[in-house]
Amino acid sequence: MVLRALLPRRRPRQVWLHIGLPKCGSTTIQRHMAEAYEQHLQLGLCYPQSHRSATGYRNHIPLARLAAEDLPAALAEIEAEADRHGCRRILLSCEHWTNAFYTGRLAALAEALQQQMPDWQIRLVAYFRNPYDLAESSYAQFLRAGLFGIDKPAFFAAGPPGIGRYLSCFEKNYGFPLPSLLGFAQMLQAGLPAGSLILRSNEPADLDAPDMLSDFCSLLGLPPPAAAERRNSRILPRKLAEIEYVQTRVSQPVYAQLRPKLLKRDFTRGAPPGPARGSSLHLSAAMAEEITRRLEAERGQLAALFATRTDALCAARRQDWSQAELLDEEARARLRKFIRRQSP
Repeated sequence: MVLRALLPRRRPRQVWLHIGLPKCGSTTIQRHMAEAYEQHLQLGLCYPQSHRSATGYRNHIPLARLAAEDLPAALAEIEAEADRHGCRRILLSCEHWTNAFYTGRLAALAEALQQQMPDWQIRLVAYFRNPYDLAESSYAQFLRAGLFGIDKPAFFAAGPPGIGRYLSCFEKNYGFPLPSLLGFAQMLQAGLPAGSLILRSNEPADLDAPDMLSDFCSLLGLPPPAAAERRNSRILPRKLAEIEYVQTRVSQPVYAQLRPKLLKRDFTRGAPPGPARGSSLHLSAAMAEEITRRLEAERGQLAALFATRTDALCAARRQDWSQAELLDEEARARLRKFIRRQSP
């Protein structure tokens, strides 16, 4: 009995759910975990191929989209895959669980995990981005492919688009402003088992590791990535303005057909302009001031809730908030001509 007490206790088996947030580096994590699948198996962590997309982001959106009654069978397959490789840690990753929180069945998944895998400890982790960047980046993603379940046809049918109306739609749907980090944190906490959620900043200055991916690997007891990960290609503001304008002229199915050629076509007829801040794409000075006021009000609560520092996460952006029109009438005419020629 004394000898048994002196032996090191075996770590409990764990299921980690990385749930986003959207536009906070999820694809970087998913790309690395998919590419290091075999290496991580040797270290006792399984990023299951079961119910994971085989291409694209290689995340667990097939699992996130399952009906609640189908989750037990899916989790049995995932547990079996981990057991085959002798893994005591499982990682599931998909930002759909927060991108579409009210339809993403995250709470149902957490409940199913507790019932189907009672001997596994459940941990959920969400990374947060500075809210000034989050607001602008999420509107850009919404224009490209949709985000947060906001109805794109209704949005573009309601009048001139812009980041202000996008933020209003988010608040109407979710009940708190998109730049409110506290709103996101409380939304997640309310639907998840107490003590299971870990909130972290993805701002490098808030982390002990060099970057978010290294921080995430450390959290899971994995070695840091050997080199900096590839970043997703960034679309210039001028192209985003073109994407926004085209969607005011055509339906979403037609836009989906035009998008590949729209992204490749150069409508500037010469060198593109510098990184100007578009009047409809970016925050205005008034919007930025409102975010600053909100951050100041939330700062203390965020510091208490987060497992990382939040100084950079809550830092006000020091920049010129001036805006410009990125499309003149000549550019709009060329885009209308493009639509006429390319539309089915």
